[in-house]
Amino acid sequence: MTEKRIKLSLVLFVFIIQLIFPQDNNSQYNCFSILVGKDATIDGSVLFAHNEDDSGTNLVNWYKVPRLTHGNGENISLINGGEIPQVAETFSFLWLEMPGQPFADSYMNEWGVTIASNWCEPREETADLIDGSIGYYLRRIMAERAKSAKEAVKIAGSIVDSIGYANSGRTYCIADPNESWMMSIINGKHWVAQKFLIIKLQ
Repeated sequence: MTEKRIKLSLVLFVFIIQLIFPQDNNSQYNCFSILVGKDATIDGSVLFAHNEDDSGTNLVNWYKVPRLTHGNGENISLINGGEIPQVAETFSFLWLEMPGQPFADSYMNEWGVTIASNWCEPREETADLIDGSIGYYLRRIMAERAKSAKEAVKIAGSIVDSIGYANSGRTYCIADPNESWMMSIINGKHWVAQKFLIIKLQ
């Protein structure tokens, strides 16, 4: 990643993990994210902060995954039993893993596309799920394949439309050096996304 790209990339990539005052297992999960668009910052940067507020005492692992090439016919094996065709090349990314918390991991790829999520409660009682559907791995696929936040939303939406989402509900916060998006997905084939718009007052 060049110095210019780093400068244009997300200035704030903060993960505040509970190390000093962990919650007990009966406490409520209180993850939250802050997204600030370019037009609202002094230097024209997109800002993204995320608090991954999970119960218990948590340790994290940091990984730097390089660009990888994949063979023809290679598939991604999903936790729920299904498979998704892999693309020919996946991008490099930083991966913050929280072992034992399958929906808590966060990513930033070589294009500055950054992904974290917050839990959201659905109203759907039934779900249209195909071939085991997808859950945790969705955010990793966005990091592996997207050059922008908008492209990440399109990739995720296409997968959810195809096989469904096997989790109660998540709101994904996705940002790049130019834009920030929120994408809410609930169990089944239901999702909605919104780009953050800043209106300048004269």
